[in-house]
Amino acid sequence: MELIMINDTKLKVMLDPSDMDDLSMNDIHRDNTRRALTAILEAAREQCGFDTSHSRIFVQMYPCRRGGCELFVTKMQRREETSMLRAGAERTITEYRKYEPERRYHSGHVIYAFRELGYLLSTCACLLTSGYGGISSAWHDPAGDYYLSLDKETFFAGEHFGRLCPSSMYYYINEHCRLICQDAVPILGNLA
Repeated sequence: MELIMINDTKLKVMLDPSDMDDLSMNDIHRDNTRRALTAILEAAREQCGFDTSHSRIFVQMYPCRRGGCELFVTKMQRREETSMLRAGAERTITEYRKYEPERRYHSGHVIYAFRELGYLLSTCACLLTSGYGGISSAWHDPAGDYYLSLDKETFFAGEHFGRLCPSSMYYYINEHCRLICQDAVPILGNLA
């Protein structure tokens, strides 16, 4: 098992096939997944100081071609800060999500989320210089994220730390976020 601490809130765990056998993680649908994850997190605390004892975590698991897998562990927030509805015994260690195709409503919008306004501005500037002429709008979420809504995908967003959201996110944005401007690419692209 190889542990790489990315920063204070993110850890990468690389498991080879023998580690998977030792931890009995070959079948993720069994009850022993929680115990295996607890053992990995204890090793991470001892070896590199990555302590998740007072935090909720989000775990992403990516299988490797040669057996084994890579785990990405992210500390979400302190347990004391979670609401009582979400702090039940089932959610104290992790929220384990199976990635299966979900039924979502397609809005016709391509949505990118950005943690910082500067990244959104840089994306708009790149789109402007590339001659993008489609529909665009920018939004701000009171929780802190910024969103860019386009009518087609672009690789510029990924280059500027944007993450592609489901198309159905448009309905959330339209209801809960503040519109920064319509025609975001030409207006914000000139500000960058």
